Amino acid sequence: MELEEMQAAWTAMSSELEQQKLITNDLIMKMTQSRYKNHWNKIALPDKVFSVISFITVIALLLNFKQLDTLPLQICGLISIPILIILPIFSIKTIRDLQQLNITQHTYKETMEAYAKSKKRFVNFQKINMAMSFVFMIVSIPVLLKFLKGENLFETLNMRFIYALPVCFLLFFLMLRYITRINSSMLKNSEKILEEIKE
Repeated sequence: MELEEMQAAWTAMSSELEQQKLITNDLIMKMTQSRYKNHWNKIALPDKVFSVISFITVIALLLNFKQLDTLPLQICGLISIPILIILPIFSIKTIRDLQQLNITQHTYKETMEAYAKSKKRFVNFQKINMAMSFVFMIVSIPVLLKFLKGENLFETLNMRFIYALPVCFLLFFLMLRYITRINSSMLKNSEKILEEIKE
């Protein structure tokens, strides 16, 4: 009789331990999901602020478009507008794809496959974003000069601008390196968070 009681107690304990393990695993998954989402929320916030600034800039550009009174200035303005609209939209989308990765409802393998796809889209978009940002920098300079100083860069090309161009390119290059480092760090940190759920 004692042996049967011990077996029953052992079975009950095993069942309780298994249940406790499931609860612990579920709790770890939920905490990891929360940390992962918070990590990408911190990244998404500045991106959303930048998007709002971009859309306000588009509205200001459209409202003052008549000041761009020559064809080269109008072309620069027309190139700037889609860049200011499209880049923020795609940026928010690629970050949201990473942000909404659901860890709790998938296996580790499925989670990492979904993450790899989203990461690839994010990295590819960042390359396009850098190239288009360079184009935007070039076309926005004449537009800004016209709005702020009333100067038409295409008519009054002065030496100050020629000397300022290399500085602009250097600053742009340094900014791209900084952003690339930040993006690389963000991706490594999110991968470390995901590795915690490895079985």
